Amino acid sequence: MDIVEKRKWLGIEWLFFITYTCSYGFVLIYPFLLENESIPYFQFFIWNVISFILPLLYWRSGYINRRWFPVFVFLTNGLLEIYLSYTTHMFVNILSFSLIIVGFLSHPRTWWHIILLFIIGVPITELLFADMNYVYIHLAFQILNASFALGMGYLIQRLTEKSTQMKQLYEKNLCQYQKIKEQNRALELYSEQVEKVTILEERNRMAKELHDTVGHTFTSVIMGMDAVIYLLEKDPERAKEKLITLRNVTRNGLDEVRGSIHQISPYDEGHSLHHELFQRAKEFAVHTQTNVQLQLNGEETAVSKPIRLALVRCLQEALTNAKRHGHAETIQVTLSFTADAIGLLVKDDGIGADQIGPGFGLNSMKERLLAIQGTMAISSSKGKGTTVTWTVPKGEYP
Repeated sequence: MDIVEKRKWLGIEWLFFITYTCSYGFVLIYPFLLENESIPYFQFFIWNVISFILPLLYWRSGYINRRWFPVFVFLTNGLLEIYLSYTTHMFVNILSFSLIIVGFLSHPRTWWHIILLFIIGVPITELLFADMNYVYIHLAFQILNASFALGMGYLIQRLTEKSTQMKQLYEKNLCQYQKIKEQNRALELYSEQVEKVTILEERNRMAKELHDTVGHTFTSVIMGMDAVIYLLEKDPERAKEKLITLRNVTRNGLDEVRGSIHQISPYDEGHSLHHELFQRAKEFAVHTQTNVQLQLNGEETAVSKPIRLALVRCLQEALTNAKRHGHAETIQVTLSFTADAIGLLVKDDGIGADQIGPGFGLNSMKERLLAIQGTMAISSSKGKGTTVTWTVPKGEYP
């Protein structure tokens, strides 16, 4: 609460103003009630008008001065009451309602001169002019009346402040509630978007997994079945063994598909990376009657799950492409470990191509490598085979 405020009147202040105006109507007829002809009515009327207007210069809607309002109430209404007391030789009470407003507009820094002017100054001055019985009782009544009016105004001030604070708190809480509703709605929309993206990513992941596992397995089985057809007439026993092996390959492929669906890693974490990769390559060589040469360079170190899974899938895709599209007879697989990276190279002697168009398998490999900050390079020319190289920086990926 400031000494000077530039604000609109509160509802209670408009009520005060109406009552304040009516009280001056009562003051105007006060001389007639006293039946005292010694009071010059014209001068009394002018003084009343001035007493009504001057305090309103410091208490009006849009401007309130808590320091000067009580001063001008004293200089107008207070002196008018003293004048009436001087004229009638008795205690007069026309300040009561003005004092309620003074109490309402009081400030901790204005209370000392409010008490000095209205509780002490005016009653004591009236005592000097009063000529009546029980004068001190009337003095006490004047002091109590002034104190009661000021106290009532102060009490209304405190209640109004509490009411205003409660209203502001309610509006603030309502505003916060609306913001929370908007934020909750935004979070719901965000959650829906995240759910859609998650579903899309999961679909893409499943597509990659099924492409890598099913495609690799089917390629091995098809190549193996071609060999069985050839062996059925020449060596039935060997053909039977080959069929049993192909059956096992098909079962393993089914297990990998189930593992992909249940988000289970398709490799044995108990073995090293080179064991996992070379085991896949050896199985591919047996089932497709392909010469697969294996080489390990450098000292092997532990790798994270994302790197292991990405390299396993890339090897499967490269072997499958070399046999299915390149018709390769010999494939060289080289796994290299350096201080800060892991390299995997697959080189075949297939038909090659001057230009290799992007397909689902290549895009899948690129996306897997991008997730682990890896790179892929493809070199191919017609009649000279194809070489695919992957390089992955060492590191931990959750």
